[in-house]
Amino acid sequence: MATNLQFINQTKATSVSSLTMSNCFSSAYDVYYINVSLDLEGAGMFEIQFLDTSDSVITGDNYDVASLDMKDNATYNQYKATNQIPGVGLRGIGSYLNDGDGYGFIGYIYNPFASDKFTFMHTQSASTNGFTSGFEGGKAIGVHKQNVSVFGFKIKDSGGNTFNYIDCSIYGVKWWQVV
Repeated sequence: MATNLQFINQTKATSVSSLTMSNCFSSAYDVYYINVSLDLEGAGMFEIQFLDTSDSVITGDNYDVASLDMKDNATYNQYKATNQIPGVGLRGIGSYLNDGDGYGFIGYIYNPFASDKFTFMHTQSASTNGFTSGFEGGKAIGVHKQNVSVFGFKIKDSGGNTFNYIDCSIYGVKWWQVV
């Protein structure tokens, strides 16, 4: 199978505590690709919260996530949590250090608009580590265990830090079969 990315939206902001991608999901696609680049002060984890049609966080303690942070100079770190509240959302979908070099992650979101299915997400990330002059990578998977239509999402920092900048692009993924 081959894929084709169909651009939907790009949002950029500076000096904000979160970034909201409103009304970016529809019945046109089952799979979405997001690309995020950012920089902020401190160290912590990113959180993704799914939103309803009025940009309110979907309530319920039904976010599960597992992530693996891989470092070139030390052992790996694991993070996993079940039944997180929406104030936390998919925490751990990416992690970062304040190294001044920025950070990025990409992800795929599955079935967000389908009201009869759970919404799944998986991500991978990369970052330089200014403290060790090395590199870090991460992989994560999450699920929102509620059969509801998701219309958008919010990216925020677990420590409440302000993003120096954040740039998020979202694409619909068209699948077709090559004959």
